[in-house]
Amino acid sequence: MTLKILIIAGDYFPPCSGSSERIWQLIKEITRLRCKVTLSIHLWRDFRVEDFKNVNIIPLPRWRFRIWEIFKWIKQVIKSGRHNILQVELFQPLRTIIIRVVFHLWAEKFVLIVHDLSWLYDVAKARGLCKVIKHFLIILNFYLYDMVIFVSKDLERYLCRHYGKVLKNKIAILPSGIPKFSTSSSQDPAIIREKLSLPKDHFIVAFFGPLHASFNREAVSYLYSIAEYVAQRFKEITGKNLLFVIAGRGTEKLKNLQFIRSLGFIENIFDLLTAVDACIVPHKPSYTGPHIKAIYALAAGCPLLTTSDGIKGLYELGLKKNVHYMLINIDDVNTLIEALIKLEKNYELRQRTAIETKFLVARYTWENIAKEYIKLLLEVLRR
Repeated sequence: MTLKILIIAGDYFPPCSGSSERIWQLIKEITRLRCKVTLSIHLWRDFRVEDFKNVNIIPLPRWRFRIWEIFKWIKQVIKSGRHNILQVELFQPLRTIIIRVVFHLWAEKFVLIVHDLSWLYDVAKARGLCKVIKHFLIILNFYLYDMVIFVSKDLERYLCRHYGKVLKNKIAILPSGIPKFSTSSSQDPAIIREKLSLPKDHFIVAFFGPLHASFNREAVSYLYSIAEYVAQRFKEITGKNLLFVIAGRGTEKLKNLQFIRSLGFIENIFDLLTAVDACIVPHKPSYTGPHIKAIYALAAGCPLLTTSDGIKGLYELGLKKNVHYMLINIDDVNTLIEALIKLEKNYELRQRTAIETKFLVARYTWENIAKEYIKLLLEVLRR
């Protein structure tokens, strides 16, 4: 059976965030499994259709003040034909309901993907009647969709505490996968450092993520505030230079300082993860996650320095502290300094971490996740 799947997502292509990366990796795999995919998503100016073969791309318009564009978009989606599955993700509750209602005749079944706790966060900060309305809209969404897929067990547990009754018999869990690890050229870190114009003799720590996400901006701001102090303490103790590097869409506008440097958008993030000595995920407690950056660092065997929020939703992989990652506290910069010194002084620890993490996540390939995804879609179609 060839499945026709329509995905409407409130994110951007080419992928630059964890959510859009998840969408693209999944689409690549399911098209290999004889699925026909139509994707409607916002497009960056540098989008090239030739980079996304085998996928019918329908640009998603802005929602505000452009009613005619929205009507044109609806016409394009309807013209793409009736689909077996309509999958919706990354919109606020009201828009998610509108999409479900507008296209109710153009799909057999409707699937909602929940990436994070942003809906619950919006309810929690609302007051009075606004809080009641937001709560009702979430209930209505879960009622209207035939299946609700969470990207981690943590998300499922949180949402079921509040909406367990309406979610009954609709829940599925589909974690993010691990791409096949590959660099664009050589896997020799020295060669890749030269390609990225990184100093060969520095201990380099990387952070990556698009700056349109507030939690990434907060992380970058934190790194700029502590970079000089951490680098100076690191050199006092180890005698070696330390450099933080920041990559991702929007980072090209950041200032380059002595101890921290921006690299802009990097096409193959595994080049960066191969070239550096560690990856840092200094996120504060938030409604977001799981974080793709942490998963990719694990896939590359790059030592991971993270707050508890950075690995939220990933404990089901079987991660162990000080084996697969090192925990830091952003309110105590000394925890970061201690972790960096431990990594720098113990080469065997870095090598063991790389081997352990690669082995642990090997079964979570996007190929395997895609097969589970197809099983879920076939299951909902049989209902």
